[in-house]
Amino acid sequence: MSCRKVICGFLTLLLFLSLFKSPTAFAMPQKAGVFKDYKRVAAVKYDTLSAQNMINNISDTNTNWTVKCRTYVSLRVKPAFKAKTILRIKSGEQVSLISFKGRFAKVSYEKGGKIYTGYILGIYMVLPDERSYKAELETVKPVFLYSYEQMLSDLETLSKKYPERLSICSVGRSEEGRELVLAVMGNPKAENKILIHAAIHAREYITTTLVMAQMDYMLSHENLLYSGTDISIGRLLDCTCFCILPMVNPDGVNIVQSRILPQMFKDKYSQKIASLWKANAKGIDLNANFDADWEDYAFHAANERGPYRYKGEAPECAAESKALADYMRKNKFSLTLSYHTTGSVIYSAYGDNTKINAKGRELAELICQQSGFNLNTQTKGSTAGFKDWAIEKCSTPSLTIEFATYKNPIDIQEFSNIWYRGRDIPIISAMWLLQSNNK
Repeated sequence: MSCRKVICGFLTLLLFLSLFKSPTAFAMPQKAGVFKDYKRVAAVKYDTLSAQNMINNISDTNTNWTVKCRTYVSLRVKPAFKAKTILRIKSGEQVSLISFKGRFAKVSYEKGGKIYTGYILGIYMVLPDERSYKAELETVKPVFLYSYEQMLSDLETLSKKYPERLSICSVGRSEEGRELVLAVMGNPKAENKILIHAAIHAREYITTTLVMAQMDYMLSHENLLYSGTDISIGRLLDCTCFCILPMVNPDGVNIVQSRILPQMFKDKYSQKIASLWKANAKGIDLNANFDADWEDYAFHAANERGPYRYKGEAPECAAESKALADYMRKNKFSLTLSYHTTGSVIYSAYGDNTKINAKGRELAELICQQSGFNLNTQTKGSTAGFKDWAIEKCSTPSLTIEFATYKNPIDIQEFSNIWYRGRDIPIISAMWLLQSNNK
């Protein structure tokens, strides 16, 4: 091992240790009185809280976006890849957003004094800086290779800026010994607890960037009133505990970003496969390693350890999936959200628990109205995923949210689209829980 690697590893360890009061305890904010009124806040009747109130805040239509691509993008008659092309729009030209539909955006485009309306792929749309995430974030700076080390640094900064609102601890270690970092945001004593995890699939590490940016936004906009209500983000933080694992699979993310395969796979796979790696460092697909019809997992399943779709020798045989499941079992969550990337779709159901599936669908429909994501309510099809397990074994409403429109790893250009559609999902989820509690 080179001297440079040793020094980098030592500095990373020091940075990580500086985040924690106790690396093994569930660290909590200690200032007395900060959350003393959370039960009163949670008891308020939100009779005026409707789906429209929830979605007005960010789905402001007729905003101008810039088309950014190599040469041109096709404006199509329907939101489908094979739909008829109306015309082509050159890179750099302006379109006006009408709405999103799955992977596509419905836009209007002016050419030669005539207005054309149609659909373009969302990845090719970028907001100007003054209207994008760049104007809304104070600490987190989204970049293409947002790394584990950058995440630790940003968590340290956020926890120091907002010590009453954010504490950091660990729920375990990865197969290669990296800490599986947990951020507890809001009120740890609140009855409404939301578990959010990201980057369980290595090549989907842009979800880490998203959830870190969401934390930054909520913490730095506490006084912002949510549209149509008198509820501020700060009040939501008073009566909600967000438990966030920003990077469940740090070893896998390191493989993708460094493009270096683990030693055990170097003789078997081309180095090129590293950039497409989904599994952990031991070649297990973590989102196929949970005890929800695990034995039936067959979705393009692999028969041996490798870059993707190998379910492991038994449920929770991977260190990361076991740590996540153990943490879920030790806490009573009101809701879980699993962040993924491909398809612009939300999966809200699994198995035969109709009551839990109905709750998940209710929230998913609200998010879909705001985001334009498609909704999938099939109760069978995929198995052994975290969402499936949380619904079936823990009776907890759970959603898998696929944010992006194109192939992995997602280019940072698409973060503009992802942020616009997904920024307020934790807020909407917390509002929905308050409304559900007061029905």
